[in-house]
Parts: sequence; structure tokens; C-alpha cells
Amino acid sequence: MKKLLLSVFALTVLFFAACKKDKNKPNPQPDSPYQPFTSGSTWKYRVVDGSGETAEADTILNKMTGDTRTFNGKTFHVLISKEMVMPESASVSKLKINEGPAGDETYIGFNNNIYSSFYEDEYNRIEIGYLNLDKAVGEAWTEKISFKEDGTNLEGQVKTTTIEKGLSKTLHGKTYNDVIHSKVELQVKTGDSYTTKVSLEFLTAKNIGVISTTGNIDGEESVSELIDYNIK
Repeated sequence: MKKLLLSVFALTVLFFAACKKDKNKPNPQPDSPYQPFTSGSTWKYRVVDGSGETAEADTILNKMTGDTRTFNGKTFHVLISKEMVMPESASVSKLKINEGPAGDETYIGFNNNIYSSFYEDEYNRIEIGYLNLDKAVGEAWTEKISFKEDGTNLEGQVKTTTIEKGLSKTLHGKTYNDVIHSKVELQVKTGDSYTTKVSLEFLTAKNIGVISTTGNIDGEESVSELIDYNIK
């Protein structure tokens, strides 16, 4: 079960967009106020797994392809994500995502005022909603899921809660306004109750995207923060 949860977590933390340089102006899109989907847009972020001397850091580059896929009657935008060997100070506009090994194709959608990512493998197709624009502070919603892990069929749910709205957050010297704080819990059903196995906390800025996440998988922490972007 942990293998699948780790895969879902790894997928989910890829979906971020943030601004570092003032010349990179966000591109407001009326149909998607919190996440640009324009083809060719790229985002670079840093993911740190663990803490202290055992912490490991990776730099990930994402590129919006302009392609879409349909899952369960919903439209998802295709994003190519790949680990990059480069200094953190490198400008994202000078990087070529097509160099080196092929990246992973991942999906992010905006349907019915809900932002979500979509995960699939040989056995599973799971949608993870991380932000519902219709929910007020303190409100939560759940989506039932079923999945297979190591040959075992399991039941669970994705629970997402709107924690705060209208925030102003400063990261790496940059201030973001109109930020929404949400929390996603991937829960597995045990008997008549649900137990949280993975939790993800998102900070999402209007017209920019998710600017940071903090995740916890059975006590193992991972933190992601965007450090550069270039929206076409």
C-alpha cells in the first residue's frame, strides 16, 4: 500500500507554479484563475525529502505541453516533469526540457471549479482534488476511491479541506497575495473508519499557482517550493 501512496504523493507534488522575477508577469486566465495552462510554460522547483543530515534535495522542471487528456469525462492538461541536473540559480528560461532522458507525463485539471491531479498505473486511476474554489474556510469535501496495491483491493477516500483564504505569503523574498491554504488527506478505509496515510498542505496564489507544499507520508516529510518560472 505504501508503494502506491508514495507514487500518488510524488505525482501530486509536481503541480506547482510560482514567480521569482518581476519581469515574469503571471498570465491571468479567466477560465483558470489559480493555474496557467498555456503551452510552453515552464516551472522550476526544489523538493527536499527528509530533514537534517539525511535530507535529499532535487530540482524538478515542469513544462506545459498544450495537450489535453480526458479521464472520467473531465479534461486534464498534460505536463512533462523531469529531474534536472543544474544549479538552483539557473534561469528557467534558458533550460531545455527536451535535453537528456524523457520526462514523466503527468496531468492537472480544472473542472467544476476544482483543481485536481490525475494518477494512473496498470491497476489504478485516481483523481486527487487539491483546491475547490467554491468551498469556504473550514469546509471540506471527500471523494471515494478504490485502488489495488500488491494484489489487494483497497477502499479509501480523498479528503480536502480549505484551511485559510486571502493570505499574503513571502517565500524566497517574493510576496504572494490572494493565497489559499488547503489540505489534502489520502485515507484508507479500515473497518467503518478512515485512516490518513498521506497528508499534503498546499499554498496556492491567484493567477500564479501552487507556491509551496508540505507533505507527510507515515511520518516522512517532503517540502516543495518553486524557485523560478516562465509563463508563455
